[in-house]
Amino acid sequence: MTYTAVTKCHPSAGGFALWQKPEREPGPAEVLVEVSAGGICGTDLEIWKWPDWLSGRMAGRLPLTVGHEFAGHVRQLGEGVSGFAVGDQVAVESHISCGHCLTCAGGRPQICENLSYVGIDIDGGLARYSVLPASVLRALPPGFPPDSAAMLEPFALAVRAVLCDGGVTGRSVLVTGLGPLGLMTMAVAGTSGASSVVGVESNPYRLRFAREYIERVGVGTVLDAADADIARTSRTLTGGRGVDVWLDFSGADAALALGVEQLAVGGSARLLGTSFGPVRFDLSVAVMKEISFRTLHGRDDEVWPTAIAMAADRAVDLPALVTHRLPLERYEEAFGLLLDGKACKVLIEISG
Repeated sequence: MTYTAVTKCHPSAGGFALWQKPEREPGPAEVLVEVSAGGICGTDLEIWKWPDWLSGRMAGRLPLTVGHEFAGHVRQLGEGVSGFAVGDQVAVESHISCGHCLTCAGGRPQICENLSYVGIDIDGGLARYSVLPASVLRALPPGFPPDSAAMLEPFALAVRAVLCDGGVTGRSVLVTGLGPLGLMTMAVAGTSGASSVVGVESNPYRLRFAREYIERVGVGTVLDAADADIARTSRTLTGGRGVDVWLDFSGADAALALGVEQLAVGGSARLLGTSFGPVRFDLSVAVMKEISFRTLHGRDDEVWPTAIAMAADRAVDLPALVTHRLPLERYEEAFGLLLDGKACKVLIEISG
């Protein structure tokens, strides 16, 4: 028996196909998941583009099923798996940690010294079925919304970004880069006690969508990165003092320069965007302000229950971020929309 999977087949730009993969039973410590829906992330777009940093890692693993933002139901348990039952709805943590290195022992498995990734190092979830280590599954309560389940992996990162380092209660917040993750972060900040939330975006489609979404959820203000007066406008919204917390999801030089400029003295910078190359900003300004820089990569174990509870309670409207829902067979259209900057969140609907 076989199943259909969106697969990176060829070591070149594009190189994707709907591949018929043989079904396999889960091995020890593994679980077979029937996938309900999956999202397409910026990393999946990089796999499509096939830059050197990914080709060197993945070329020897092809053909490989892509996708690391997904959810589904347990269909079979491998030997030695406990804590799950057939039929359980589960979300997926995309970082696979070894569990025995010094970093894991220190409580930071998201940056394990032997870290591997679902959808990069092992088959991912843009497929009817996925066999995964039981350690990456997160059980969901009965009746959990399927759309939200498929977005829990990025949402949990947004929750961690907002709540780390003392959170944002009573503090002003700037978010640069308003893709799905940036908008999730604005929404989480707004429901977590931030005194004000300002978002900045340059892509015309995302800017328009962000303004509609933020107006709907009522958590802040969205500014156009192309506005010549953006720095002055942003400062006006904080009474001229600057923001207390800045979170970047773009990795772009212009966003980094704006964030450093807009942070108040003693402000906190939390960087999650990647540029895959050197970046530039005025270090002297950052030093004189004593800005605290924090980078984040992935989710720690503690944030998952909080993120699941927030999504279950609909504290943040995750389904409203979905601009397109497409079947597995239309994956090329889904990737095209995102590569052209004409979508926010695209969900691939796989099984009921």
